[in-house]
Amino acid sequence: SESVATALRRAYHLLCANAVRGALRELEAASEAAAAAGEPCGHLDRLSSVIGAFGGASAPNARRRMALSRQVQQWREQGVEDLMRPELWRIYCLLAGDLQDATSSATNWRIAFAAFMWYRCSVEPQDLEGAVRGFVASIGQEGGSLSARPTPPYYVGKTSSTQPQDIQFGIIRALSGNAELGNLRDFDFPGCTPFPLDVSRSWHATIAMLALLGEDLACEGFQLLTHQYALLLEMLGFWDWAVYVAGFVADARARSNLVRGLLVRRCSAGGTPNAPAICDGHHLWHHTAALRCEAARDWFPAVVGRLRSNDAERAVVLLLGCVMQGLVLGHCHTELAFRDVGGADTGREDKVTQSLQRPTDAAVWALKVLQEIWAMLGRNGGPIAEALREAVVFLAPWSQTRAAAPYQAEDVLA
Repeated sequence: SESVATALRRAYHLLCANAVRGALRELEAASEAAAAAGEPCGHLDRLSSVIGAFGGASAPNARRRMALSRQVQQWREQGVEDLMRPELWRIYCLLAGDLQDATSSATNWRIAFAAFMWYRCSVEPQDLEGAVRGFVASIGQEGGSLSARPTPPYYVGKTSSTQPQDIQFGIIRALSGNAELGNLRDFDFPGCTPFPLDVSRSWHATIAMLALLGEDLACEGFQLLTHQYALLLEMLGFWDWAVYVAGFVADARARSNLVRGLLVRRCSAGGTPNAPAICDGHHLWHHTAALRCEAARDWFPAVVGRLRSNDAERAVVLLLGCVMQGLVLGHCHTELAFRDVGGADTGREDKVTQSLQRPTDAAVWALKVLQEIWAMLGRNGGPIAEALREAVVFLAPWSQTRAAAPYQAEDVLA
């Protein structure tokens, strides 16, 4: 009946997964259903006994499996195959290690490879390497099942002279030692997708294999794949992950140019000035953030960005050329306003006194930054060090006198 055929198909797939107990339960349920319907069920009970004796991994049952293989060969010579259900014959071939017939109707390569993993009978070691060799030899034989070829899911049903290999089978071959990583051909995009730009799974599979096998990440194939994946992530808008992937470029100059280009293009596109966690602390991020702040004439964050990107000289230029100008002009404006008021109006005098505090606070901050840069440069000679010294001398009174302006307006303007 159809229920028995369905149970035999389920038992076959469970045996390919080395789930002997599950296969026996399927056959037991089918036998009880057949007995209740008055149908013969003795062949199912006999099959359950054979599975209990021969099912499962090859190594413990290799000798007994060879005996069953001779029995299956005799059945084939006597024409018993034509008297059995196709599902029943397939299970006996599987248990006997006759995998050419057992996998002829496999719906995909994973089922066929699992059969070679658990049920092959050969002189080769009963391990992953031997299973891969046997499976590759089987699909290369004339008359082999097309569905058992390790092609990716999108390629099922297609035929051509060159068929792509499923990336999962490429991983299995690499782990078994049956493939050279070399140019990483087994992990390229055709193994998982028909779209050339979609290299995300290829990149992750490749880096996992290289790390697991202790290979060098500087190989040409992986470096090319890394550039492609960084471009894909940028196109999709995941620019922060593109920066992370670009960090795997081996050549320092190429890596710096790639990361710099990603960040500059992001900042020029009006990106947020706050770096995400994946870019936090990256000197190129702070460099491009400083460029964006300079373009917006936001000088204080620009100075901070230059310091965090280790560009002390540019920070000095911004401080002396842009920040100091505002401090000096602000001081002169408030000092002259204080003289005009003359202290006659208490309310206006308080307002002017408050206005004096704002440039003073900014000057204290500028002095601390200049002192930090002074310590960073090590007081080396040159025009930068001389300008630093004069700026520190000029700003020092601000850190000592906070109640009133330390300079006369005419002296500053002079």
